[in-house]
This record gives sequence, C-alpha cells and structure tokens, in this order.
Amino acid sequence: MTDLDLLNQMRPYYQTQDGSDRSTLFYDNAFANFLNGKNFNANFVAAFFPVLWMIYRRLYLPAFVYNIILSILLSLIALDNIPMLIPINILAMMFLGNFIYFKSIQLKINRSISPHSEEKTDKMAVQLYLLMSLSMVVLSQATGHLLWPLELIFWGWIYQKNLKKN
Repeated sequence: MTDLDLLNQMRPYYQTQDGSDRSTLFYDNAFANFLNGKNFNANFVAAFFPVLWMIYRRLYLPAFVYNIILSILLSLIALDNIPMLIPINILAMMFLGNFIYFKSIQLKINRSISPHSEEKTDKMAVQLYLLMSLSMVVLSQATGHLLWPLELIFWGWIYQKNLKKN
C-alpha cells in the first residue's frame, strides 16, 4: 500500500462534507508529512483546547487518558508549581496532537471501524463535557468529593454510547 492509498483511506475520518475546507486540507498536509517521515506538525487548537479538540475529533480514549493524567498531576503538584505545567502541556499537545490523531485513525482503519459511526455522540459529548466542566468548577468550590464520580459518569456515558454503535 502506498502513502497515497493510506492517505485516501484516512481521509473519510477527518474530511468534512465537501472536503474543501481548511481543516481537511490541514490534516491532508499533516498526515502526508507523517507518511513522508516529518514527525512534527503544530496544531494550536490541540495545544490550547486539548480535551475539547480530542472529543471533537472522536479521540475519546486519548481524551480520557489525558484528563486522568492531568487530574493526577494537578493533585500531586504543589500549587506554586502548577504554572510550570501550563507551557509544558501546551507544547506537548501542540506537537503530539496530530500524531495522536494520525495513530488513532490508523487504528480505526486496522479495526475496520466506520468513519461515521460516532456522529451523534460527538455533539452530545462536547455539550456534556462543557456542562460537566462547569459543574466541576462550581462543585470544587463546595466539595471535591463529587468530582471523580462526575468524571466517571461522563466517560462511562461516552463508552456506553460507542458500544451500542459498534
């Protein structure tokens, strides 16, 4: 299989309806660079809005892992050191975001998962994540005990919705 064949197989996973928008062209170029051995492509949306970007791009498992790792790091690091984590996080996601997306699409192709199997979950997932994030901010002021169950309920809902479709 040539690089062009693989790129054509990947395209339905990130292409918009007409395929002529900037986002489709951006991922065409980014994934072509990965296939040509150029490993670093900057993605500013992934850098500054990582979890929302991952949910929008149907990267539910990476979003969950990222969220858990970030939550653990924030609970372990002293409050004085948290500002150091912000630029590290931004740089990591800026350069790893497209690679994570690329590998995720390759995995879906290898497992024969349809590119449009999760369409209804996407909009609801983003809305629910925003609502959950707002709730967590409000609840964290009162008590921190409800944060983990809320997060587990959210990710359980995502998992359950995707199980029904496959």
